[in-house]
Amino acid sequence: FECTTAEQPTVVLNAPKTARSQTLVYGEISVRRVRPDPFDVALKGVGLTNPETHHELTPNRRFVTEPPEGYFFEPTLNEINSYGVRGPEINSKRAYRVLFIGDSFLEADEVSFSDTFGERLNRHFGPVIEFIAHGVSSWAPTTEFSWIHHRGMALQPDEIYLFTYYNDFYEWRSYPLSDQA
Repeated sequence: FECTTAEQPTVVLNAPKTARSQTLVYGEISVRRVRPDPFDVALKGVGLTNPETHHELTPNRRFVTEPPEGYFFEPTLNEINSYGVRGPEINSKRAYRVLFIGDSFLEADEVSFSDTFGERLNRHFGPVIEFIAHGVSSWAPTTEFSWIHHRGMALQPDEIYLFTYYNDFYEWRSYPLSDQA
């Protein structure tokens, strides 16, 4: 049986409004019951609670990410610079600067720093464009925008890219210490 895109909305739209509403409400309740609290997990490099960003990487810290049971990657050394960003110290701006902000996907603490997305772009574009990638486990748009406002703009970026994933959208109450403005 083939269903064209024109046929799909007809099936959905013919459902009574109360049935659709009940489905959405039950779905939301189900997600909230099974969704883990984002801070139930111990975060290795995150040790600094900050009233502006809720939590961030501890500056001047080194730690090794070990593979949990069932994961297969080499233990990876992570070095956090004095600005609280993974990688070497950030020099004064000398090229067009692009800032990437995100969560653990961008932090990539299971990967050697030289193999991260930002560093691969730095090698490819050389001295013409400089990429700074900053990701922190369990960050979401609320914390990312706050970090950009309070710290990121001091890096003088020419462009800023926000990397999000579907699990980044928690209620604002998940980050009670971050900016609410």
